[in-house]
Amino acid sequence: LEKNALIFESVNAMATRKGCTPSQLALAWVHHQGSDVCPIPGTTKMENFNQNVGALSVKLTPEEMAELESYAATGAAHEPTYCVDAVRVESGNGMC
Repeated sequence: LEKNALIFESVNAMATRKGCTPSQLALAWVHHQGSDVCPIPGTTKMENFNQNVGALSVKLTPEEMAELESYAATGAAHEPTYCVDAVRVESGNGMC
């Protein structure tokens, strides 16, 4: 859990630097995976919808993408409740 807490703190710190929420940063990361990947967040509240749309304005540099990739790398987090590499399963690069 200590390693997960460090990842959590790092993602929050990057989100603060980027002027966005951690959720927006996560959506931006998925959006930047390529033109064949599209995040589809679900919400029932307009406020959350507007915040999700705000993720489209978050631009990530190659260095920031690499940093986020290192957090999502197989084995980086412990005891995940879901697979963060699910977007790469179809290409054979995921471990799910």
